Amino acid sequence: MVSANGINGHTDGVHSANGTNPKEAYIADSAYKLPNFSIDEARPIKVVVIGAGFSGITAGIRFRQRVKNIDLTVYDSQAGVGGTWHANRYPGLFCDIPSHAYQLTFEDNKEWSAFYAPGPEIRSYLNRVVDKYALRPFIQLRHRITRATYDEGKGKWHLKVRRPTRGSLTEAGEHIMWDWETDFEEFDDTADIVLASLGGLSRWSWPDIPGLSSFKGKVMHSADWDVNEHGWQGTVKDWGDKRVAVIGVGSSAIQIVPALQPCVKHLSNYVRGRTWLSGTFVRDRLEQLSKGESVSNYYFTEEDKKNFQDPVFYKDFRWQIECELN
Repeated sequence: MVSANGINGHTDGVHSANGTNPKEAYIADSAYKLPNFSIDEARPIKVVVIGAGFSGITAGIRFRQRVKNIDLTVYDSQAGVGGTWHANRYPGLFCDIPSHAYQLTFEDNKEWSAFYAPGPEIRSYLNRVVDKYALRPFIQLRHRITRATYDEGKGKWHLKVRRPTRGSLTEAGEHIMWDWETDFEEFDDTADIVLASLGGLSRWSWPDIPGLSSFKGKVMHSADWDVNEHGWQGTVKDWGDKRVAVIGVGSSAIQIVPALQPCVKHLSNYVRGRTWLSGTFVRDRLEQLSKGESVSNYYFTEEDKKNFQDPVFYKDFRWQIECELN
């Protein structure tokens, strides 16, 4: 006979009121169930990378090389890859880091035109990298993430994504600006992992200046320069009789003012205060290349580029620049 508290008076073990052994029930419920996959089969994993600049491109390449069974998407709100080097196309745009130290460690470029490379050349380099590593099919351009929430219980990211309305003028080409706040349609996406590879230099805003919105002349931001198929030169070719004001004295204005001044009738640069300018990085190396001539930049000769084809010379040249920079 079994008592109400499950103790059998005949000392043949512990039983529940319904006659089952609790220990046996526990073993049955927690028994290991053999999963239906082979031991070397990687589980599917969905990864979303936000941004297709240097960081996003590098992440996309390495994820595909080193993570098995990956479902990868790289979203970028711009019309082309390159991040800040796609967004910024203003007059006089150059990198402030020596070219051979401003490239991926696993993707050499021995054809840089100058010690400090111009912006379009860096953009072309990044496009070549994307194509060489077959990353472009995984990149969704003119797609902007507007919300990301994490479901702790399911271990999933839930994303809200905007893209231009199908059939809108925005789809006509990369030179057409996308107003993502008015011209959009939305869809949802999910991911196991989200990698934010956003950069601050392509996320710009207008300064709070009274009357700016009602100014009747042309207004442009340095990080959103109105370019056409001929670049910034095509934009300013008819500015010979224009009076132009450049507001600010940051690194962009320092490049814009001397490049734009010869193209306009009169240029004024309005600044709020003094700015700090550093000396040229690795000046000694720059003067060595120019054979002692004091220059702000050095353009590589065909002989220089021929020397770069020697792996030992090239590696030593890069190593010395990086040592001096660091």
